[in-house]
Amino acid sequence: MAINSRIAASCAKLFRWHVLHIRTSRGETFPKAVNNNRLAALGFAHGVDDLVVRNPSNPGSISHKTMADTIEALVGAAFRDSNGSLDAARTVADAFGIID
Repeated sequence: MAINSRIAASCAKLFRWHVLHIRTSRGETFPKAVNNNRLAALGFAHGVDDLVVRNPSNPGSISHKTMADTIEALVGAAFRDSNGSLDAARTVADAFGIID
């Protein structure tokens, strides 16, 4: 399993819970708050696909699932690298427009 997938998997539940808490406190629903399609769209909009290392045997664009996992991994990495700071994770999520 690629490192970004492990980080994404280990932090995804916490990340989704945190965003869910923030967005539902504003009266928004979970599907609008965080889902793979929205995360992928935000990643592509920010040009993250240009930074993803692709397998040479699979040329072309990356999948929406891979992009969503990458965004979760970036937020999760901020959380882990800051010794569990939700503020650090939120800063990255804010930068991508996940929490607006």
